[in-house]
Amino acid sequence: MVFSGKEDRLFSTGRIEALSDGVFAIVMTILVLDLRAPSNPDRLGHDLFRSFISGLGEPLFNFFISFLLLSLFWIWQHRQFKEIRRTDPVHITINLTFLAVVSLIPFSTSLMSRFIDLWEADMVFHFNILAAGLLLLLNWHYATRKKRLVDSDIDPEAVAREMRRSLTAPLMALFGIFTSLFITGDSSVVYMLIPFMSTIGGACDSDAPE
Repeated sequence: MVFSGKEDRLFSTGRIEALSDGVFAIVMTILVLDLRAPSNPDRLGHDLFRSFISGLGEPLFNFFISFLLLSLFWIWQHRQFKEIRRTDPVHITINLTFLAVVSLIPFSTSLMSRFIDLWEADMVFHFNILAAGLLLLLNWHYATRKKRLVDSDIDPEAVAREMRRSLTAPLMALFGIFTSLFITGDSSVVYMLIPFMSTIGGACDSDAPE
């Protein structure tokens, strides 16, 4: 089929959604690779085992925080694509950049776990989350501005509600950046507040992804 005018730049969203599911599945899986048992050519004893377990707390906590954030990013993107009916080159670029930033989360998580006493390591993680959150916000803003990629009869309140929800991650990342100046190594704990932030963007409303 040959399109003319603006329509030849519009495509189905199916390929983006499929790619996103694949990227999220891989990124959420490789998070656990940072939780490696110690390797030693000699026989491992109780002392080394206890030392390893005692030092596992911080990396394990950061793993769960990052897994929580990745789960929320996946859910929020899925909710957006329930309303986004088509895509174009600019929208595709936004989503590919979003996925690239999401793919860096295992690295920034590992950095935060390995340099526990450096606030700079926490900063890298928070800026990673901030960038991902802002790109997801941009994704929704671009798609809904002038109803560019959504139905013309979309509920304005639904648009505003999703916009508020998309602000959750950037706001928490900014809070994390501020907190990291005072709580070195444990500032990622601020993201535990996200499930309770239903008043800011409806982060945990009753809608479930299909």
